[in-house]
Amino acid sequence: MTDSFIQIRRCPYEEPHVLNLRIFAKSGNSSGSLEFYCSTSDLIEVGTALYNYSGGPKSEFLWELGSEQPDARFVFFFKFRVFPVDGAGHSAIQIRLNNNESSPDQEISDFCLRCEPAQINRLGTLLLGFSKLTKLELWWDIQSGELRDDDMAHFVGFNTC
Repeated sequence: MTDSFIQIRRCPYEEPHVLNLRIFAKSGNSSGSLEFYCSTSDLIEVGTALYNYSGGPKSEFLWELGSEQPDARFVFFFKFRVFPVDGAGHSAIQIRLNNNESSPDQEISDFCLRCEPAQINRLGTLLLGFSKLTKLELWWDIQSGELRDDDMAHFVGFNTC
């Protein structure tokens, strides 16, 4: 296992329209987890964008759900940003997770995973497969990735649904 990974667990809910997902991500000494909701079409849109990510100077991609603004009264904020870090195509994935709770229950994580465009493309392929709702877990790191059935799931950040 590498020091940087993204793990997403699907908890069947009101599928196929509303997905209940739990993410656990880690980069070096930083990590975070969050339960959030999105649509199947969100996964397809994000997967397609990452599959086509080039690492070029204008290839930034941003996926945000919820809000951190108290007036918006969202239960969570989820930010997933992919961007180039230099002219050679080296890239990073920024993840910001906020449960929007007040202290002492507040949990906020914000960190980046350094990676190459081909590794981001692989994550896109995994998200497109995950959007078919036949597997319960997605595992990705800079070296590999897979979709797992429930009996193969080893969710690091959460217990089962």
